[in-house]
Amino acid sequence: MPRLYGPGHFTEDPYSQVVSPHGIPVDDLVAVLQKEIRRSRIDNAVLAAYEMFTTSEDVAQHLWRRLRIIAVEDVGTGLPLGPVLIDVLHRNFDASPGGEWMMACHAVRLLAAAPKDRTSSEHADWVAAKVALGEALVEVPDYAHCVHTRAGQELGRGLMQWWDNGAQVRDELPSADHRYREELIKIHRRDEAENGTAPRPSRTLAARFPDPGELSSSERLRLPLVHGVHASSSRRGARRMMTSPSLVLAWTSTLSTGSPTSGAPEGASSL
Repeated sequence: MPRLYGPGHFTEDPYSQVVSPHGIPVDDLVAVLQKEIRRSRIDNAVLAAYEMFTTSEDVAQHLWRRLRIIAVEDVGTGLPLGPVLIDVLHRNFDASPGGEWMMACHAVRLLAAAPKDRTSSEHADWVAAKVALGEALVEVPDYAHCVHTRAGQELGRGLMQWWDNGAQVRDELPSADHRYREELIKIHRRDEAENGTAPRPSRTLAARFPDPGELSSSERLRLPLVHGVHASSSRRGARRMMTSPSLVLAWTSTLSTGSPTSGAPEGASSL
């Protein structure tokens, strides 16, 4: 009976079928590279990387894909900026004719010499396994239902409730300067005392979706279809458009260009 976890059959990896100029399978080279970086064996890690680099342009790019993974999977918080450094070195690799191998060598040395931390990889695998087994699932605590969510707004929660609950942080920087927060809280408290907690009108969609009766005939004809109903038929149709970001994009495009945005979904075409 096959195992449930881990990689599939080696035939699923195309690099198991590719060999280096010295006859070493590339999937073996990848394994050497990663294991030697984990063990801080810099010299053999660099040799494995060079063998990949000299195999082909495709395998050289596969080297960089692997280094991006290693920077997170094996080095992790041992070098928090490791992923950024690898990304920059990869960009330099692509943009520095004659210096490509030096960039790759430096990247391998950087990761191999760094302190190692595999906990992000372990955490990621644990979560995927536990959720698949039905033994773990994200909880939605009450404090998540704030002014930024449908549930929070339906509960009548406003920004003051958010300041009291949703904006709480732990492990805060001791030197954090809250002078701006205190002023904002005063402004928001006054606003809710005077106006309540109902959501404010949209600042952008209201302008993009005016009452169809206020549009010219040509503008009404350029309104998209919404689930088979032309939005120009009523203000309700215009409101229904606001619920779909893709339809908002299509409508905005028709006003600016006279034609719907490419890639708009079915039902978002203009007439």
